[in-house]
Amino acid sequence: MRELLVGLGLSLASLLGRLPFRLRRGLGAVLGTVLYALAAPRRRVAESNLRLCFPDWTEAAIRQVSRAHFRAYACAFLDRFEVFTCGEHLLTARVVLEGREHLDALGTGRIIILAPHFLGLDAGGVRIQIERQIVSLYSDQSSPRLNDWILRGRARF
Repeated sequence: MRELLVGLGLSLASLLGRLPFRLRRGLGAVLGTVLYALAAPRRRVAESNLRLCFPDWTEAAIRQVSRAHFRAYACAFLDRFEVFTCGEHLLTARVVLEGREHLDALGTGRIIILAPHFLGLDAGGVRIQIERQIVSLYSDQSSPRLNDWILRGRARF
């Protein structure tokens, strides 16, 4: 039953990845706002971390940044469906590499890039593959079908 639900979810993901960018962004903003309201434990963690990092911020500023993060997270989640399936031309237009000269200065040997697992990890990782051979490490998912989908999306170039 779980694999059936994963399959349905991936089919929905395929459709979401084909939505026009602006529509997908609007949907992500709405989804992020809903998640901010419903995911109280995650919201409390985010706001607690912001209080610790920015003790001089007001509660209003903490809530504003936390809400914005939930919206950006939902947008990045929906963008992954396009990133894992779109063509090279669209991907290079959507995902711009900044500071690439630092990577180029290291040459072509073996390089380890440590990237926090945040919003743009998949987009950046897939984008870099167009120009460099890279390997990405990640934890296995509980669903073999979902694992396969993630691996194919991340390793397609």
